[in-house]
Amino acid sequence: KNGIPLSGMGTSFGDYNNDGKLDLVVTNFEDDPNCLYRNNGDGTFTDETYSSGVGKNSLPYLAWGVGFLDLDNSGYLDMFFANGHIDDNVKVYTPSATYGQQNQVFLNLGNNSFREISNQCGPGLQLKKVSRGAAFADYDNDGDIDIAISNSNQAPDLLQNDSANQNHWLILETVGTTSNRDGIGTRVTIITSGGQQTREVKSGSSYLCQSDMRLHFGLGNVEVVDEVMVQWPSGLLDQFKNVKGDQFLRATEGEGLTVAHIPK
Repeated sequence: KNGIPLSGMGTSFGDYNNDGKLDLVVTNFEDDPNCLYRNNGDGTFTDETYSSGVGKNSLPYLAWGVGFLDLDNSGYLDMFFANGHIDDNVKVYTPSATYGQQNQVFLNLGNNSFREISNQCGPGLQLKKVSRGAAFADYDNDGDIDIAISNSNQAPDLLQNDSANQNHWLILETVGTTSNRDGIGTRVTIITSGGQQTREVKSGSSYLCQSDMRLHFGLGNVEVVDEVMVQWPSGLLDQFKNVKGDQFLRATEGEGLTVAHIPK
């Protein structure tokens, strides 16, 4: 909107407004906002950085790793930012800045806007470290997404998500046959009584990171997914009806759905 150059660091694509198009978030340098771009579906994007509530609260930080992830299984993608300065003597020339910085969580309110909730997310989000990469996975296989953070010259952090809510979820692994083995580039859309959600299998994102390639869908209070549509890179479309939630499933190209393993 204003033509000002920014210092892009990390990127993530995700459909934060559930309209079937993958939107883009880009992390930037201190005093630049982290930018949220809404996909218009015609090759253009609309800058929603400030209208979404992300811009102002990200200005004081130097951000690197980033991800769209549904932390509360609500059915809407939230955002995580890994922050940390590049200069350990930054206070010499910018007294208000710090080398170690708090990481940030922005909750998707479901109305095209976000609210920062970092201070409500437990002691792991109160730390001030020199964070760089952030990767996302349900490492303990309990149905919600956890966060791994790399830090510069410091031990990494593993933030285990222990959400107390009873929202449902679905995690889907893709296995290609005609397409590539891991199904990279596969786009999966689910339809429920609450609307639609779209995810895409990606082989890299954030900042120098690889997250779990399994696709995670928060379902809110929905227990059964009306339809799962799996669009493979080969062009094949697999469709499945009445899929129960709270499962780890494996979609094999052209061969159907199977249970990958039993949740904890």
